[in-house]
Amino acid sequence: MITGHTSKRFIISTLITLTLVLTGCGWSTESSDENTSSSSSSSSSSTSSSSSSGSVQSPNLSFQIHFPLDNANVGGHESAISVRGLLKTEDDSQLPDLSNVRLSVSGVNANLQEDGVWTAEVPLNAGENSVGISLLVANETKETKTLVVHNSFIPSRSARTSDGQGNFYYVDIEGEAVLKRTAEQEEISTLFTVADFQSLVDCDAIVRLELSRNLKYLLSVCERDEQETTAVFATDLEIQATKLIALNSSLDGSDVIHWVDDKHFIFSESNELVHILEADSSRALQINLTTPDLAYPITSNDIFVDDAILYVPVRDNPMGGYWATFDLSSVISDWQNNRTIQLVYSDLTLNGLTEFEFVTANQGTVYFMENSGSNDISVADLATDSVMNYSLALADGVNWAAGLFHALAIDETAIIVSNVNSDASLYRLNRSDLTVSVLDDPFLSNKPLSVTSMTMAPDGQQLLIYNRSNEELLFLNTESLEISERTEMREALDILQVPLYGEIAYDWENKIVYRRCVSDWIGNHYDNPEPILVSYDLETDEAETLLSAASLFDYFGDVDLRLRMGSPVVMPDADTIWFSLFGVNVSQAPVYSGINDNIYALNLQNLEISPIVESTYADSDELLEQPFLSDFYEALNGVLLTEWSSGYLRLLDRDGTITDLYSPLSPYFVTRNAVYDKNTQTVFFDGTPGVDNENGYTNPEFALIDILELDIATKESHIIASNSIGRGVSLQSMVFELDRERRVLISVLHGNLLIIDTVSGDRVLKPLQ
Repeated sequence: MITGHTSKRFIISTLITLTLVLTGCGWSTESSDENTSSSSSSSSSSTSSSSSSGSVQSPNLSFQIHFPLDNANVGGHESAISVRGLLKTEDDSQLPDLSNVRLSVSGVNANLQEDGVWTAEVPLNAGENSVGISLLVANETKETKTLVVHNSFIPSRSARTSDGQGNFYYVDIEGEAVLKRTAEQEEISTLFTVADFQSLVDCDAIVRLELSRNLKYLLSVCERDEQETTAVFATDLEIQATKLIALNSSLDGSDVIHWVDDKHFIFSESNELVHILEADSSRALQINLTTPDLAYPITSNDIFVDDAILYVPVRDNPMGGYWATFDLSSVISDWQNNRTIQLVYSDLTLNGLTEFEFVTANQGTVYFMENSGSNDISVADLATDSVMNYSLALADGVNWAAGLFHALAIDETAIIVSNVNSDASLYRLNRSDLTVSVLDDPFLSNKPLSVTSMTMAPDGQQLLIYNRSNEELLFLNTESLEISERTEMREALDILQVPLYGEIAYDWENKIVYRRCVSDWIGNHYDNPEPILVSYDLETDEAETLLSAASLFDYFGDVDLRLRMGSPVVMPDADTIWFSLFGVNVSQAPVYSGINDNIYALNLQNLEISPIVESTYADSDELLEQPFLSDFYEALNGVLLTEWSSGYLRLLDRDGTITDLYSPLSPYFVTRNAVYDKNTQTVFFDGTPGVDNENGYTNPEFALIDILELDIATKESHIIASNSIGRGVSLQSMVFELDRERRVLISVLHGNLLIIDTVSGDRVLKPLQ
């Protein structure tokens, strides 16, 4: 049995409630928690039977399944999962004696507690698992339902490739399997897993995929963290056979693979030539320039290869340069006798084209992009040395605004491009007319999804997810966890020239979004009109600037301040916004005695600012250090504070009083999210541990994350989930909310909903739809 999973990669999931009802007599009445309700699953099958004529009727009982969600996916790497739910009376009255009541889960009796909570450990096979759940009274089956749990690899959008002809290749979100979906094949299948090669190499995670020019071979680049080296696997796609072909100590995320022909490629960072059909096939390339006027190279990644000719940029003066050419034909033809290869350039070409961020070549034509986010492209003809400049024609839905572009495949008709740094979207660049369109992926949406805020409605019936990538608001029904409404703010925010990215707070009663615009510094420009906090009205589709940089400088009366604003919070009267603000008086550097580290209130009627908590570095005991603010909780009469660099958890009362809940001497460098459960009077929060580097500084290790539960009354806490506690997909830094009825945490990761069981720590994923 697998009890935990320690991979450092990706995640996400969902929830569902299944209700099973038995007929019978009533029980004494006692009111239940205000947020609990009974629900059912339309996807489950059920059967029921009543007691025989003349017998004593059974009580009206029902059970709910709180975790996992029906048809959710545990990720393909586990052998079991915890199933949990609640046994209730039909009218939510007090439970009777349960000595003759039991729940059978896949033929095994669940652990049934006096309060009606039941749990069971269920073994899993690979693929789809049907879990039968039956409620029995006096050994008589009253009702049965089926819960479907998938245990399949989940493709990641951040590590995938395609040939543009309907064939897609993926790494699973844990980085431990390579998957394929062909044009003729509707389902995803597995090419290989890193476990297949455990005897040959210790692979931490596969992070990149590359197709050969003839589309016959697939390269899988695998990081080996403990050895700080990289392994490369080659898969022959025709026979679906995979072999380890290279170990390289310098290949990293900045290195680019350039194909020389169908069986050889070059690592640009280390200038190594590799044969994909031979083990231990790496050959070092030593590039020599015979002309002393030329300095090599500009950057080692900026090379390209076409028709077995290697092109390397060189300078002849600080402002310009050429491309030196090196013929690799003789090297390839005498492969076995070449261990270290001396190259001497044979020609110079393409004068001046030496500043760019993307290059690829095919059949004598080279494509250069000079700036990420620009739609300008230069096309060079190697036969004539001519260069033409064009602007790409972008189709609807193409997010060309930012990111490092990388060519995944190229043929005579098109270039398949990935936007590597921003959202990993795939595009098709048509070579004939230079149009760019979204490459439709049948399994993964090209619509970017980056979630920075989540908030639950006061009645617990709706969950709002803010997708900062396209200023989209997603409203989910918490019973089904399906999207019930979508709203895009982008057009309204563009009118105010609101900068990209931020966080939000939401006024559920008045349907108004409050959007923070600045997470980084705003400089000392007293008349800066840049929006800092804006409102967006869902009813009118209009946005309004509430705070600008200029208004903040006007409030402080200090033109030397640099300011950083934290996330906003809507207060109960809906007329006030709380926000954190960190300011530095740059004229006092490097002492910075003028640091302000405060929480303020903004009156939405007159837009006046007033302090809630103020501190400076002289007030070291009260220093807040740029806190994150949770939603306002009526039961606490305040907000929860978490923090970057001290890892604390505090309670800020409405009157400005601060109470420590979790020690500032905690092992966590970052605490980011905190949600309160009024039913149990506990707080769920996350912690990112700090690690000491060789210089003695402490930095966050985002591949490690703990989720803790803290009792408000006793201040005692324990870890409920981490990458070593709980089964399912790996955890990483994320925002989350609490479903108080099911007692599960809901988050978003890799474009899916992530559901975390607060009892077992297990988690599952389900598509966000």
